[in-house]
Amino acid sequence: MVGALARARSAAREDEGLIRVAASGSMGRRILMPLLAEFQLAYPGIQIDLVQDDGFSDLVQDRIDVGFRGGNAPEAQIVSRRLFPVQQIVCASPAYLQRHGAPRSLQELAAHRCTAYRQPGSGRAMAWEFEIDGETVFHHVQPVLLSNDPDTEMHAVLAGIGIGQIDSINASAAIRAGQLQPLLTEYLSERMGFYLYFPQRSDMPGRVRRFVDFIVERLLDSQEFYINFKFPL
Repeated sequence: MVGALARARSAAREDEGLIRVAASGSMGRRILMPLLAEFQLAYPGIQIDLVQDDGFSDLVQDRIDVGFRGGNAPEAQIVSRRLFPVQQIVCASPAYLQRHGAPRSLQELAAHRCTAYRQPGSGRAMAWEFEIDGETVFHHVQPVLLSNDPDTEMHAVLAGIGIGQIDSINASAAIRAGQLQPLLTEYLSERMGFYLYFPQRSDMPGRVRRFVDFIVERLLDSQEFYINFKFPL
């Protein structure tokens, strides 16, 4: 009887407390917010402290329980899991294409108005990324609009300012809705991914384990932020 009561109290404690979560910018907002709402409906005693950081959070120094990152795999001594690939999709609005036409090759991009993402470290425009014959190829554009926020760049492309290379997390819904038209998909790169990571520890709190399992169940191999261009949209 005493053992059963102790186990019940322990289980209750595992459904209470704080989880510190780090997520990068717009990717974290777009993907995580609906899932955080669902998770807290199931576990109302668990609080989330969400740290928005476009860099790579130091889990130990920042006391982060679980982190999320879009891009390259985390390289630190941590546990990480790639949940799904992130595509780099060249796209434009129908209005832009009506005015300027569509590029049929990478070389023709030079004749078009393009947007780009500003790298946080160097401040330079990030090169567009393609896959050609199994090799990753980087292509530099001369941007008419340069932004350090992926959401802002996508809205610039939606507004018809230019052609942009937008990640599938941000672009997929607009493409499916017909607001953006994918271009040059034969060179599409899927090298990057959306990753979950957490410190390597033997005493992970039960609430954190519940959260990790919940996220993996919802996002592993998710098709919501991925477009299969081999089949009609």
